[in-house]
Amino acid sequence: MKALFGVVSLLVVLAVVALLASRMMKAPVLAVPVAASAPEATVRQQAVQVQEQVRQDLNQALEDAARRTEAADK
Repeated sequence: MKALFGVVSLLVVLAVVALLASRMMKAPVLAVPVAASAPEATVRQQAVQVQEQVRQDLNQALEDAARRTEAADK
């Protein structure tokens, strides 16, 4: 009886997972605009904005890491 209950439970769980997976595959993908603040910007301007944002984020991450390293060394 326990084995039958275990198999039935496993099948129910697999059915739920399969249902959720199929719904996720059918869901539309929403694209987020890169430069929502400047919709009139050209592709080149948007690329420059993205590059600048990445550069700023990278510099901030490096500064944070340096501060953590200095704090750990003390």
